[in-house]
Parts: sequence; structure tokens; C-alpha cells
Amino acid sequence: MKRAILLLWLCFLQFNSIAQSSNAYKEAAGNSMKTGDYENAILILKKGLEITPHHIELKKMLSFCYYFQNDFDKSSKILKKIIKIDSADAECYQILGEIYSLKNKIKESEILYRIGITKFPSDGNMYNQLAGILWEKKNEEAIIYWEKGIKADPNYSKNYYNACNYYYLKNNFIWSLIYGELFVNLESYTSKTEEIKLIIFNAYKKINEISFPSLVEKYQHPFELAYINNLYNQDITRPAVINFSSLMMLRTRFVLNWFDNTNNKFPYKLFNFHQQLLREGLFESYNQWLIGTVDSASHQHWLWNHQDEYNTFISMQKLKLFKLPDNQYYYHQ
Repeated sequence: MKRAILLLWLCFLQFNSIAQSSNAYKEAAGNSMKTGDYENAILILKKGLEITPHHIELKKMLSFCYYFQNDFDKSSKILKKIIKIDSADAECYQILGEIYSLKNKIKESEILYRIGITKFPSDGNMYNQLAGILWEKKNEEAIIYWEKGIKADPNYSKNYYNACNYYYLKNNFIWSLIYGELFVNLESYTSKTEEIKLIIFNAYKKINEISFPSLVEKYQHPFELAYINNLYNQDITRPAVINFSSLMMLRTRFVLNWFDNTNNKFPYKLFNFHQQLLREGLFESYNQWLIGTVDSASHQHWLWNHQDEYNTFISMQKLKLFKLPDNQYYYHQ
């Protein structure tokens, strides 16, 4: 009996020692990867796998090292084995899918992402990757997956970016405006941010040219109708010219109307955020950040007189990250 207990204890110590050793290799390799030293990381990971040859995390890290070195054959060989034994996370599917795309294996990439979505239905990037492949093939089904990605993972920004561009091309300016503004709040300081800000400005120009009856005829979902009725109605004179001043008035009136008329029927974080900014006296600064920069000369002139106010907004924006809840999806196919 004592001998059996001793053997179990020794096995436990050996197992614990191996686990600690694996973690040490994982940490050391991770540090090398952070500095871009993939050669050293590969050496460390291979050494770790000699001790624990079935360690999935070490294998995954090794495949990523090869991927970052553009050695796609070695990377894909490892990832396919991980996926085959059903030990892959969403990132494994994403990287292997990208490798297939880079090697022009579009069909294999599409199949892989469809399988990945069934396994990881809350991963926004998986929907975006599949939609991108479909869009490259001129397949209109792409927007279905961008929308599914927005619904499943509302804080993943790239589905909003692509949906905003898609709807602008399709003259669906309401959703281009909404998704564009959500994107720039989720991804506030990238090259894509400035691109989408210009689309937002131009979408307001386009929608301003469409008559109220035509808008009502085109948009039939209750949320869309509420949006239209609070942006425009038969009693409101349209702006003759769309510029910062006219948009500031239009957007301020929209926020006030939304909370007066909808009775919280359609809770929406974006509009709650607008209301908060109005109460705090920062809505003009936000709009300068959002659409004022389209006219850089006018924006600089405004900044000259409102620098403190603008700095307050920017500080608040960076401290309080914009996050969307899971239950505020209103797009209707």
C-alpha cells in the first residue's frame, strides 16, 4: 500500500515538473515572439515539444512563428493537425484560413471559415473573414455574414467597417451612417477611421437629397422608421447645404427627438452616448472629431477657440472605451 502511494506521489511530482517546464518554455517563447525574434522562439518551442510532444499551446505558438516568417507550409501543416484532433481555438482557424487565401486556395479557406463559424459562433472575426472571401467573389451573401458578425460579436469593429462601405455603395445610407459611426467609436484612431468619417459626411449629403416619402417607402422596419422620423419629418425644413453647422443642428435635433418620441422603445448605446455628451456639453466637440475634420481649415479655426473643451472630450474618449451591449441589434434583412 505504501509503495503504491509512493509511486502515485512520484508520478504527480513528475507530471507537475513537466507542466512547470512547459509553462517555462511557453513564457520564454512568448517573450521572444513579442520582440519579433521568431528564430529563437522556434528553437525554444521545439525544445519544449521534445519534453511534451502533445502540448497544443506550444504547437500553436510554433505554427504562428512559422506564419510570421511566411513559412506557410510548415505553419499550415501544424494547424491542420491541431484542427483534425479538435483542439483548435478560433485563432487557429483564422490563421489557417488566411494561409489558404494567401496560397489562393479560396475554396478551402471558405470551407474552413464556415466550419469555424459553427464551432465559434460568437467570433466576429470569423464572420468577417468569410464575408471578405465572398465579397472578393462578388457574392452578395457577404453582407449576410457581416451582419451576422455584428449581431454575434457587437464590439468587433471590422464587420461595421465593411458593412458601412457596402451599404454606402448600395445607397442604403441609414445603415451606412449608423454602422460608420459605431465603427469610428470602436476603432477611433486608425487610417480606416478617417476613411469612414468621410463616408459619414457624404452619406448625410446623399440622404439629404432623398424625399421624406421615398425614405419611408424604402425603410419599413420600425427601428428604421423611428430613425427617419426623428431625423426628418414633413414639418422640418431640410438643410440647404450639408456642412458642419447644418449637421450639428440636424444631429442635435435627432438626439432630442429620439428620447422625446421613441419612449425607449429601441434602446441604443450610440444614441445614449449622444445624449450623455449633450448633457456634459461635449457634443459639439464630439461632432468636430467625427465630421468637423472633413473640413480641416474650419476645424482648425474652431479648435483655436475651443481647445480646452476639445481636450476634455478626447481625454474622456480615451478613458471610457465605447462598448456595445449584446441585445441592441435592429437590422432587418
